[in-house]
Amino acid sequence: MKRLIGLVAVLAIASASALTFGTTRSQAGLITGLLSCPGVTYSHPFSAWGDSNSYFMATGGSFEGANSWSLSGGAQVVPGNEPFFLNSKSDSHSLLLPPGSSATTPAMCLAALSPHMRLVGKSSDGSAVHVDVYATGVLGLVKLPVSANIAVSNAWGPSGDVSLLLQNVLAVTNLGKTSIVFRFSPIGSSTAQIDDVYIDPVLQE
Repeated sequence: MKRLIGLVAVLAIASASALTFGTTRSQAGLITGLLSCPGVTYSHPFSAWGDSNSYFMATGGSFEGANSWSLSGGAQVVPGNEPFFLNSKSDSHSLLLPPGSSATTPAMCLAALSPHMRLVGKSSDGSAVHVDVYATGVLGLVKLPVSANIAVSNAWGPSGDVSLLLQNVLAVTNLGKTSIVFRFSPIGSSTAQIDDVYIDPVLQE
């Protein structure tokens, strides 16, 4: 029900924007683009924990093969997969985030109806993993005004479900874009490790 309300809110904002500025062909295409991101494959990776929602893997979010993320401050892809192997039984790597480091995803489509994130992670002291959200615009990356802390413990486990709806709406209504970048970092002196980063569409069965 909560996500259905979110769907109605997003469509209302999009409709209001179209009515305010006049519905042109490009604006109509933008509203249509709110409904989904093309070319993504959905699965139910967190079903073992009672979460039957559909997710798609964030670009490079399994940390297997060639690394596509931008790493700084000592962040690195390391041997050792999360123990549940949500993406594949053959996976063998994860992302290590020491204090002061950060890891930035490639730009990816994140429609306003895809506002939830979940991953598998842990941190040395049980602190959350921080994520900032950016939209790509004509001037490069534009930091959106709301960030989130993704709850993990000091042992491998699925994170909490973080809603990113507000950021997505801002990306669409302020910048006319749905191309989003996520930047992950540990909190304080914690060392964090994350794997299998998934995006959850709001339109659920």
